[in-house]
Amino acid sequence: MVRCVESRPKRFFLFLGLLLGFLLLSTGLRADQVHDGDVAPRGNPDGQVDIADALILQRIASGLITPTADELIHGDIAPICNQDGIIDVSDALVAIRLATGQLTLDLTPPVITITSHNNNDTVYNANVTISGAINDSTASVYVNGTPATVSNGTYSAGVTLGAGPNTIIVDAIDTCQNQSQLQITLNYSTGPTNVSGNIITNTAWSVAGSPYIVGGNLTVNPGITLTVEQGTEVKIGSTYGLIVNGSLVINGAESSPVTFTSNAAVKAAGDWQG
Repeated sequence: MVRCVESRPKRFFLFLGLLLGFLLLSTGLRADQVHDGDVAPRGNPDGQVDIADALILQRIASGLITPTADELIHGDIAPICNQDGIIDVSDALVAIRLATGQLTLDLTPPVITITSHNNNDTVYNANVTISGAINDSTASVYVNGTPATVSNGTYSAGVTLGAGPNTIIVDAIDTCQNQSQLQITLNYSTGPTNVSGNIITNTAWSVAGSPYIVGGNLTVNPGITLTVEQGTEVKIGSTYGLIVNGSLVINGAESSPVTFTSNAAVKAAGDWQG
């Protein structure tokens, strides 16, 4: 009589190796990375890493299940902070350590500020330096894609502006790819622009030419439209005025208003006539 003994499933040995590897790992290891290991329940991760996540990663590593695109991202947690684009037993081992509290992940992006300028500031030089603070000494900072100089918790980078509104984007990325971003608009003006007399064709004033200095009475002729775009400043000289016989369109915004004001050094009511 021949006795047949069924061989143990491959998954048993893989899981045994998983547990042995876990026991051999030293405690106290810390990781900083953005991939979080949260893959369970499948299709509806619960926002935490526990043994269920480790078991799914072990099954993916052994070829028993095929990972989804989302699982390939969240499950790829090893090597720590230097993911290799695959899910293998090492990812499951890291997940076990996360589940048992022996390992923590830093998923917090760097904190950045912009201190050199405020949103919608108007500047009169095309070359500006964008600077601010960064709370992570390991982070790299980019201003409009250009690497900034980072030192002692601050960063700075030069930017060349075009006339009118310019979008400034500051990105901070730490060594484990946690990212944060800030964005402001800087208005570069090639002004001041001196104006007076009659406006005889449809005309638009923008921040690129701001401020507009009205150095004599200014008249918008009949049938003509003067459009003043957001962020534009109009300074009217003493005793002069703006006379609208056509149309005046003001496209100001709460965050970027149009300003009409006196051109006097010391402003007072009645400086100009509207």
